[in-house]
Amino acid sequence: RAMRLDPLASDLREHLLSLPAGAREGIAEVPLVPVTALGYAGMILWTIGWIALAYCMWRRRAERAPIAVARNAALVAILLGAAGAGVSWWGAQQLRTDGLAVVVRPETMRAGPDSEADALGGAASGDIVRVKQRQQLWSRVLHADGREGWIPADKLTPLGTTLAP
Repeated sequence: RAMRLDPLASDLREHLLSLPAGAREGIAEVPLVPVTALGYAGMILWTIGWIALAYCMWRRRAERAPIAVARNAALVAILLGAAGAGVSWWGAQQLRTDGLAVVVRPETMRAGPDSEADALGGAASGDIVRVKQRQQLWSRVLHADGREGWIPADKLTPLGTTLAP
C-alpha cells in the first residue's frame, strides 16, 4: 500500500526486495513513475507544442520566413506530451487497487470453491491477488504469477477499498 502512495520511496523498494518474487511482480508491480507529475508534464508539453505550432502557422501566413526548426520542435513537443499522458494513464491503471487483495495466511489455491477441489499450488502470506469473483466463503483469484484458482475469502484482506462482488 505504501508503494502505491509513494512509488519513488527507495527505502520501501529495499524492503520489498525481501518479499517472495511472486509478491512483487505482475499485478503487484508498482511502476517507478510519479504518474501525476508525468501527466502534468505531458499536458504542459502538449499545450506548449500546440501554441508553438499555431505561432509557426501565423508566421507563415504573415509571409515571413517559415521556421522549420520551430515547427518540428512544436511537433516533437506535441508527440512527447501525448506519450507522457499515455504513460501517465498506464501508470494510473497499474496503481489501481480495485479488486486487489493480500493473502493473510498461506493457503492452497483450489480448482473450485471447495476444500476438496484439486490443489493448484500455494499462495504465501503477503502475495498479491486480483479477486475475480466471490462465491459465499470463497474467492476466485488471479495470482500475481498468473495462476488462477479459488482461496477461502477469510484468507484475504483487500488492498484497496473493495473486492469483486
